[in-house]
Amino acid sequence: MNSSKDNEGSSEGRKGVLGRLRSAGFAPRKSLGQHFLHDPRILASLAESSEVDGGSNVLEIGTGPATLTRELAGRSASVLTVEIDERMGTFAAAELAGFDNVEILQLDALDGKRRLNPLLFDRLVKLGDFTWVSNLPYQIATTVIIALLEAGVSWQRAVLTVQNEVAERICSPPVVQGKGKRVRAKAQKSIGYGPASLLVGYWARAQYLKKISPGSFWPPPKVDSAVILLEPRYKVVTNQIEKDYRSFSKWVQILFQKRRKQLGGSLRGVLGQDAANKALTERGLDAALRPENLHLEDFQFFAKAFPFNNG
Repeated sequence: MNSSKDNEGSSEGRKGVLGRLRSAGFAPRKSLGQHFLHDPRILASLAESSEVDGGSNVLEIGTGPATLTRELAGRSASVLTVEIDERMGTFAAAELAGFDNVEILQLDALDGKRRLNPLLFDRLVKLGDFTWVSNLPYQIATTVIIALLEAGVSWQRAVLTVQNEVAERICSPPVVQGKGKRVRAKAQKSIGYGPASLLVGYWARAQYLKKISPGSFWPPPKVDSAVILLEPRYKVVTNQIEKDYRSFSKWVQILFQKRRKQLGGSLRGVLGQDAANKALTERGLDAALRPENLHLEDFQFFAKAFPFNNG
């Protein structure tokens, strides 16, 4: 499990990695959202928050120069790490030469834009229970999180670095009606709570752990990043849970298409007057509410009481 190459847990070791990247002529690819995490304190913190130990199997998406991979490999039974950039994968393999518990999958984690790559899915099914720890590329962070959760694989805990705006969206609570103050993502003018909060929230309990400054990455991004913790809501994903999710996600899509429209009007447009009134009464909801005011449980109610594509 251990490697003797450099003291990678020290700042000198991390500078050595960046030095070797520069010497090899590597320039981070903006098109792939490459910002390599190199701060040893943050890397150690991610591994500690993940609670991986000698019996853990770990998934990492976005190997990069293997700075986080090395931290995880030294603490766990195995690391399956995914890298889309072939040249970076070759560099990472050299960095990890002293470890015998790391497998690099050279592929795009996504199949198209919304699903896990089938090769990765099959590998995760074979892996069984695993912990997911990653510094996710900005461009795919929300998509790959939702895709992995929807895949129904056996993840046990996830500690992920994402753009701070994305972290705030995922972890935002509903807006409280009538307070006049909405929960907003600090990096944007729009309200943070929305589809990402709910689609992730269906599968996982999300917690915002800490903000990370741009200086912890190479090259430094123009915005802050953050660490989030995800813990699964379900020990086993059953067929019924998957069926309910299809209806749940459809309701999220329908209601947030017009997020400023009042709930009563949206429901009448979908269900008709009588069914809409019945739904509001049964759930105890005010017709003047907007989607941003609804809790996860409210969307689950609509999904079960008025299912879409749930056959």
